[in-house]
Amino acid sequence: MRVSVADQQDLITQIYFKNGKYIDTDTWASSPQATNRILDIVKNSSGGNTVTFDVVMNKEFPLEKEVYNRITGLYQMDNDYIVEFVKNDDLLFMKRNGRLVAGLNYIGNNTFQGGIGFPKVTFELLTKGESKATVTTKNNTYSGKKYMKYTD
Repeated sequence: MRVSVADQQDLITQIYFKNGKYIDTDTWASSPQATNRILDIVKNSSGGNTVTFDVVMNKEFPLEKEVYNRITGLYQMDNDYIVEFVKNDDLLFMKRNGRLVAGLNYIGNNTFQGGIGFPKVTFELLTKGESKATVTTKNNTYSGKKYMKYTD
């Protein structure tokens, strides 16, 4: 689910339903951080189903366009993955070996993270316009340098 509000940072999250078939076996649904995203389904007065999910939005964290230009592109990681970072609106999307794996929010200090804290990506801006990314997932940390950048 993606929630967008003018002048605020987007929220991307997954929601789950109580007694869902895969809650116990899904890594993200069974995470302790998912507790508030496992929702009750309630019958409303007209016989339909209703789900309530409260959302509180934070103010947008600004990041300069120049920094986005330095961090977007393809990275060769030390675990042989190719990771791509692409900016879209106020999100940084992460693809691993061509597959979209996360929409990341900027949290400050050249660091982005997914909705439940993972993945977390910290960029180091190197000399001569180069950059390095360190990706932390629930189980691993890997890093690599950008080898192909995008231009406007």
